[in-house]
Amino acid sequence: MTQRPRTHDSERRHPTHSPGELFAALLDALNCGTPVTGLTHSFYRYPARFSPQFARKAIEAFTKPGDTVFDPFMGGGTTVVEALASGRRCIGSDLNPLAKFLAKAKTTPISKRDARALLIDTLVREV
Repeated sequence: MTQRPRTHDSERRHPTHSPGELFAALLDALNCGTPVTGLTHSFYRYPARFSPQFARKAIEAFTKPGDTVFDPFMGGGTTVVEALASGRRCIGSDLNPLAKFLAKAKTTPISKRDARALLIDTLVREV
């Protein structure tokens, strides 16, 4: 029985991207000056947070959908939100109770009924 040579994880996940291309994409995302919007990122401005663009690029560069991302210092939950939005599982931890609360609030799915009620409430306040 012949065994196939084992493929390095980075080759298996990103066969068309050179290390230089991945580094350039990460650097572009790191220097992105786009205001933070979308998903649940605007719920709270946690100090020293990652940009969502950088977190997403790093997750896409080093993992594939279905992988698990671990963030040992999740802070405001940016990496957790981006990992879940990118089809990854995520484990986040932090000593700060506020960080735990924020990550849970940002990643807890709500029902369609609750989403509709929030939308109606928001529209009524704007009028």
